[in-house]
Amino acid sequence: MKFLFSFLFAGSIIMKCTSAEPCAGGDSDTFAEIATNPTCILNKCQGDCDSDSNCGPGLTCYERSGNAAGPPGCNGTPENNWDYCYVHSECAGGDSNEYVDIDVSPLGCALSKCQGDCDSDADCGIGSKCWQRSNDDAPGPLQCSSGTPFEDWDYCYKLDDEKCLGSGEMTFSYLVSGTDKCNFASFAEKLDASKSELCTDSGEKILNDLLGSDATDKIKDLCEDAYANTDATSLFSDISNKGFEFDNEYYSGGTFWNYEIETNDGDNNLKDSSARVGRVFREEAQRSIINLPTYLPSFDPEQDGCDMNAAFCCW
Repeated sequence: MKFLFSFLFAGSIIMKCTSAEPCAGGDSDTFAEIATNPTCILNKCQGDCDSDSNCGPGLTCYERSGNAAGPPGCNGTPENNWDYCYVHSECAGGDSNEYVDIDVSPLGCALSKCQGDCDSDADCGIGSKCWQRSNDDAPGPLQCSSGTPFEDWDYCYKLDDEKCLGSGEMTFSYLVSGTDKCNFASFAEKLDASKSELCTDSGEKILNDLLGSDATDKIKDLCEDAYANTDATSLFSDISNKGFEFDNEYYSGGTFWNYEIETNDGDNNLKDSSARVGRVFREEAQRSIINLPTYLPSFDPEQDGCDMNAAFCCW
């Protein structure tokens, strides 16, 4: 039973209750055009609805544009631009924490938790919303802890499940690149950007809840372990980027970097002329291993250079 509330009269609010009856025709699988602004409650396959409130219990308003196909479960030819009520049953698979790719335009069912691709909340089941992702790398709902979201698809999530830590095990990836640093602050910032819109806790609090009071030390250990086991490498020659002759002469003490002395006029400023060294340290050495410069005779094992396989660089 639906109720309409009105009106404002002489400064007082008067509430008037009116019961809307179901439209004639009953529950049918055939398209039926009742009215553009129906005063009765539309049954299955009846139109024209403007929202779910025009439809009977358990029914959803299927909105169309032009002569687009009508909702599933209804037979016949729908009226151009009319919207119809239909039974929006949930897609197979039920509630799961694993990403499930149903269809880019699911029409026959309402998407369950962690199912996609949704375009709006209307594509999701009761009590769920559509988690919008802006690109392939954008994170999905935290409660979807298994699998990988497909390209730029959007996925439904349960409102009562999407807490700060999600339901079950929480997982997320953190890629260190460019000037990013692997530390507690960077992890917290990443969580702030990827957490549910319903979560009011900060990324810092989430990490402390997950890892305990020594969260900072635990993340430091994780970063050091990841660094020690990384496959990422950088070329030693990238440090100066001046080629073999310069690098070789530097270790012989014969480049301007070796004897450059800044004058009172600011000439021969080593800080400026070798600024690239600092950039390599900040952007590469913090996340990758720099290869031993075996291209230089001083470090080539085949030329009896650097038996310890280590290069001390003090530019």
